[in-house]
Amino acid sequence: MPVPPNDLVWRSLVSASRTHNNLELSRKAANHLLELDPSDDSAYVLLSNVCAINGRWEDVGDIRTKMKSNKIKKKPGCSWVKVNNKVNTFGMGDQSHPQAVQIYGKLTDLRKMIKDIGYVPDTSFALHDTVGGSTPMFG
Repeated sequence: MPVPPNDLVWRSLVSASRTHNNLELSRKAANHLLELDPSDDSAYVLLSNVCAINGRWEDVGDIRTKMKSNKIKKKPGCSWVKVNNKVNTFGMGDQSHPQAVQIYGKLTDLRKMIKDIGYVPDTSFALHDTVGGSTPMFG
C-alpha cells in the first residue's frame, strides 16, 4: 500500500480473516488494530469470534478477561434503514418504533415464506463456548 494502513484496513483484515478462518492472520491484524486504538472493542470481538470458530474457547475466555480488565465493553450492534428520507435505527429486539407490531409481523411472515421455499439459516457463526483450548491470546 502506498500509505500506512489505518484502523479501517486492519479491522477489514480481521473481519476477512474470520470469513476465511485464518486465526494467525486475525491475531496479527487485531494486534495492529489494538496498537492504533487499545480501546477498540471490534478488534477483541472479531478476534474472539475467529477463536471460537476454531474451538479455541480458552483464548475466547482470555480475550473476554482482557476486555474486562481494560474496561472495554462491546458496543451493541445497530441497523438502520432509510424510508421516505427518514433514517430509522434499531437494535436486536428493539420494540420502540411506533410501527414495531407491524414490522415484527412482516418479519414473521417473511421468515415463514423463506422457510417454506427451503431456506435453511447458516448457524455456523452462532458461537457457543462448549470446550476449552490452550494458547496465549496475543502471542
